[in-house]
Amino acid sequence: MKYLSRRAVLGGASSSLIAGAGCLSPSKSEPKSKINFISIKNKRNHAVDVHLRVKDASKIVLEETHHLETYSGMSPKSSVYYTERPVKHSGRYVVTVSVDDTPVTVDTTTQVHGKADCVGIIFRIEPGSGLYYESKAVQHC
Repeated sequence: MKYLSRRAVLGGASSSLIAGAGCLSPSKSEPKSKINFISIKNKRNHAVDVHLRVKDASKIVLEETHHLETYSGMSPKSSVYYTERPVKHSGRYVVTVSVDDTPVTVDTTTQVHGKADCVGIIFRIEPGSGLYYESKAVQHC
């Protein structure tokens, strides 16, 4: 019976660990998304200041503050913020909207489905303390 030397066993174990290290790193095929639009609508009976932040991984790519007036049928534009394609490229975007120091965060990569990698997000600031969102993924921005 042939026994392996200690050096051979340790060498084989080291090679296995190094070869398997790539399996532990993040996959390059992690989902990415594009942002088709972001809409924020104030439905409260008073004006609000809204803070919008878009991050790609840990890098802030967009940060803005907007003053939205009271929603009314007479002047709906002043109570809505809307932007198309706020970022031009695919990424791992996290969109955060804050009102009254209450944030709502949307990870756009969790909103994509197959080839539908372009996400539109609608935030609604409801009477009381509600801040909600809905999203829709489409194939083309």
